Amino acid sequence: MLRSLPIAALLLSGCIPTLPEVDDPCAKWEEPGLYRFNVDVDGKKRKAYVHVPNSAGPRDMVFMLHGGAQSREEIARSTKIISLANEKGFVAVFPNGMGFLWKTWDREDEKKHDDVAFLDALTVELASSVCGEGVLAAGFSQGAMMANRWACESDVPDALVSASGVIAVDGCETGAPVPVRDYHGTSDTVVGYDGTDTNRVSYIGAQESVAIWRKRNGCTEASTTSVEGDVTCQAWECDVPTELCTVSDWGHLWPGGA
Repeated sequence: MLRSLPIAALLLSGCIPTLPEVDDPCAKWEEPGLYRFNVDVDGKKRKAYVHVPNSAGPRDMVFMLHGGAQSREEIARSTKIISLANEKGFVAVFPNGMGFLWKTWDREDEKKHDDVAFLDALTVELASSVCGEGVLAAGFSQGAMMANRWACESDVPDALVSASGVIAVDGCETGAPVPVRDYHGTSDTVVGYDGTDTNRVSYIGAQESVAIWRKRNGCTEASTTSVEGDVTCQAWECDVPTELCTVSDWGHLWPGGA
C-alpha cells in the first residue's frame, strides 16, 4: 500500500521505508519506489534517498546533489528526475548535505566534513544493494560545485552534469578524463556566468570552469555549436565528450525545472 503512494505524497509525509535487502538485486525490482539509505562515514551517519525503478539490473546510478540550503526532497521535486528514472530504468540517488537547518556541501577546500568520502562510500554500498553500475554525478548550484569536486578528486563518477555551478577547488586540470556537460544561465546572479566576486564569495565563470575540464580531457580548440531555442551548446573535440550549454536570459535555476 505504501509503495503505491505518489512520490510527492511520500516526500511530504515522510513515510519512506528503508531500502530492503533482496535475494537478487539484479532481478526486476518487485516494489519500485523511493527508499531511505544511510552509510557511516568518519563516525557520522550520512543519509540519502534512493529511487529504484521497475527495471532489472545492472542499473546506472544518477547522483543528484542539491543546492545550498536545499534538501534532497527539494532537488527531487524541482528536477523531475524520478519520472526520467522510471522511463530510462536508472537509479536516482539524492544524498543529503550536512547541517541542521542549512544543508551544505564541502564544495571547496573547507574540510568540515569529507563529502567526497561520503559519496564514494555511498556509491560502493548502494551499488551492491541495487546492482548499480555506471555513476553520473549531477548537481545544482552548490551541489554542482560538489559534483565537480567529486569528479575532480575521485575515480568513482563516470560522467558529470553541472547546472548553475563551477569548479571551486584547485588541481582539477590533471587526472583521468571525465565526460562533462555544463549548463549555465547568462542571467544567473548567484553564480555568475562570467564569474562572481563579492565580499562574501568569489567564483570563476562558466567558460573558465569548463576550460579546466577541457585541459584535463585533452580538448583541442576545435568545436561545434548547436542551438535549440534559448540553449546554445558548444562541444569541443576531446578525448571524452566535453560541452558547455549556455541558456540565454536564464537565472539560477535547474534547466527545465523549478
